Parts: sequence; C-alpha cells; structure tokens
Amino acid sequence: MAFRKVYQSIHFKIKEQELWFDSKKQLPYPKCHHIDNLYCSYALSIKANECSTFIQCVLLKNKHMFKPYGILVDELERVDQELRRKK
Repeated sequence: MAFRKVYQSIHFKIKEQELWFDSKKQLPYPKCHHIDNLYCSYALSIKANECSTFIQCVLLKNKHMFKPYGILVDELERVDQELRRKK
C-alpha cells in the first residue's frame, strides 16, 4: 500500500491571493466557489465564473490535489515549483 503525505490544514499564498484549507478558526474570507474546505481571499471580489476566465486560478486547474482528508503535498509542491519557474 502506498502512502501519500497530505496537509490536513494549511495557510498559503499565491501572489496576492491568500488561501486557507480546512481552517478551524473564523476567517475574514468566504469559501472558495469551486473547492470544498478551501477559503479564498479572492472569493469576495470575483464571481464563480471569473475564477477560470479572469484570474485563471491554478488551483482550479489542479483541483485533483484537493481530497476530503487534505491537500496532496507532492502535488502542491509541484504546482509551487511550476509557478516559480514561470516568474
């Protein structure tokens, strides 16, 4: 049986976008329009259809890394490295 590392709860940023996964505390931001248990600072100012068309959300494109039990660490690190290479 293969084991995968997961973040059960995490706070991270992508450029100016702040994100929390499965936060236990009260947050000033609403839940993501598309991904369960994810809270997004952009969700206040953009509509659900703008996630893919306006900001072209990299997390939405990689939604497969979000599981009910957490975020797959290897996948999140892969996305992070991809974004760093594009700078």
